[in-house]
Amino acid sequence: NIYMMRAINKYGWENVDHEIIESELSQHEAEAKERELIAFYQSNTPEHGYNITSGGECIGKHSIETRNKLREIKRRLDNNEEYKKHISEAHKGITPPNKGVPMSEEQKRKISISKKRCEGHGKKKVLCVETGVIYDSLTSAAKETHSRIGKIVEVCKNNRCTTNGFHWQYIGD
Repeated sequence: NIYMMRAINKYGWENVDHEIIESELSQHEAEAKERELIAFYQSNTPEHGYNITSGGECIGKHSIETRNKLREIKRRLDNNEEYKKHISEAHKGITPPNKGVPMSEEQKRKISISKKRCEGHGKKKVLCVETGVIYDSLTSAAKETHSRIGKIVEVCKNNRCTTNGFHWQYIGD
C-alpha cells in the first residue's frame, strides 16, 4: 500500500499507531472483521485512512479512484499507435530479445508441445465456493466468472485468496 508506506516514511514507524485488535481468528473471520472495520471507519477513503480496498479478500477490489486511473491509462494505450503495433508484433510470434526476428520452427514446435501439456490442466474440475457451482474445466470456470485460469489455479493451490471475489477448490479426479 503506497499510501501507508509514504506515511511510514514521512512520520516513522514509531509514530504510527498499530495494535492487534483480534487474534486467533480463522482467515474467513479475519477477513470479515477487516471488511467490517474498514466500512465502519471508512478507512478506504483518502480522507479517513490508508486502506486502498474494502478489505477481506487478500487482494480486494480497486477503489473508484484507482479504477478511473486504470481506465484512463487503458484509454491512452488503446489510442497509442506505437503501443498497438508493439502488441500486434508480440502476437505474431516475434520474441524479444530478438525483436523483429520471427520464431524459428524449433521454437514453434516447443511451444506447441508445451501447449499440449497444458491442455490437461484445463480439464480439472473446480468448485466456486461462493456459488456452489462445479465447473468441468478451468476454462469454463474462467469464462463464466470473467476470471483468468492462472488466477483460479493460484487460488486452488492456496497461493492466492480469491480472484474476482471468488474462492476456488479443485474437485477430485
